[in-house]
Amino acid sequence: MQLVLKPFNVNSLELREFIQNVEATYEVVEPSNHNLLFTFVCGKIGGEAKTKLLSRMRVHTWGQVRAFLMEY
Repeated sequence: MQLVLKPFNVNSLELREFIQNVEATYEVVEPSNHNLLFTFVCGKIGGEAKTKLLSRMRVHTWGQVRAFLMEY
């Protein structure tokens, strides 16, 4: 979780770094802890991106969140 210290607040310049850090963290975390990591990662998303993300009912995986962030 130390790899995802910096929150993401809709800065497109930081999006790539945020995504890389999250994906690197998923690689080293035990699969049994992926749900906990997903909750932690979603908590690191702030600002308008978080508001839009919370309005989506069917976002339950990191892949869906990543796709949303890249689209947004």
